[in-house]
Amino acid sequence: MEYLTLTWSTSKAADTYGYNRLTLRASGGYRTVTCGGGYDMKGTVVGDWLQDTYQDRLRAIASRAGVSWSKPAGASWSKASGYVSKPHRWEGGPEDSLYGMSVCTDDGRVTLDGGCGMRSMEDVAAAIGVHLYSTVDRKGNATGYVVTDKTQVAA
Repeated sequence: MEYLTLTWSTSKAADTYGYNRLTLRASGGYRTVTCGGGYDMKGTVVGDWLQDTYQDRLRAIASRAGVSWSKPAGASWSKASGYVSKPHRWEGGPEDSLYGMSVCTDDGRVTLDGGCGMRSMEDVAAAIGVHLYSTVDRKGNATGYVVTDKTQVAA
């Protein structure tokens, strides 16, 4: 079992001063941050954590991705910018496609767009055998997630 902690704060950076800032910390030492508002910030940090932690499992279900793209010639993957290429929808994609999940047809790397919603990230997590249970404080604010891994429980 793992625990993901969510911490809300306000950005003090020059270009983002005053923006909402959300930090996710995993019990294994992983950390990711998003900044802004007007989109699903929880989905964004959870999507980052899922794609970085479970890339092997995501590749195993890559055929369920709703979007695919090709890597530009000579490009390499960067977490900050991904690949500089325009994604395209698969024609007649699978009926059970996972919204917010994309795959690079050249190297099979799967990326998750958590900005499409936390519910979509929960669906992706469930598809790879990971379940996220939200924790809240006394006021009902999200404080994190308890993560259970069905594949480790069965082992």
